[in-house]
Amino acid sequence: MDNYDERIRQLDEQFCSLLKERKALTENRMVELPEEVMIEWAEAYGLHVDYVKSLFNIIQMEDQFRPRVEPLNFRKYVPVMQSVETEDYLYSVTFIRQYENASVVQLHVNWDGTDDRRGEGPNYPYFSLAIGEGYDCREEGGSGTTGHATQEFVVSPALPDDLSGTEFKFSTVGSPFFNQSHVVEFNIRTK
Repeated sequence: MDNYDERIRQLDEQFCSLLKERKALTENRMVELPEEVMIEWAEAYGLHVDYVKSLFNIIQMEDQFRPRVEPLNFRKYVPVMQSVETEDYLYSVTFIRQYENASVVQLHVNWDGTDDRRGEGPNYPYFSLAIGEGYDCREEGGSGTTGHATQEFVVSPALPDDLSGTEFKFSTVGSPFFNQSHVVEFNIRTK
């Protein structure tokens, strides 16, 4: 910190405070700033438009900077076997893989794949997962084929082996990588 100018310290702290306030107001969800507003502010404050866009892009990506938890030492499978049908999709969580330090949840998405074979299939949604206070849920990729897709989430710390009453909240809101105009939200609750 030899070259840090202490005169800007208060501004830098205020910037962090404002980020925290923004996060609380948006309930930690993705809130995309309209491009015309970014252009207006860039002009008003003498900043480059791409710089302002980059700043707001990076604000949306906080989750990408959290430390990644890699599941270690597989312990067991915990059956869930619950599903929800909305519109033309069936969403299922069949089991949880339990590790010492984390749990892995797979969301299965199924639909009528008839149109897939002609290259006209649906653009199935990309989901985020929330379980509740104290659990970090990170999307870790997925795969798909005709009429089926799977998304995997690493949850830390590990969920309890007794999942009775646990609610898995899936939502298309909150992805920094996919602009999804159609919001899909549903919950899967264990019995």
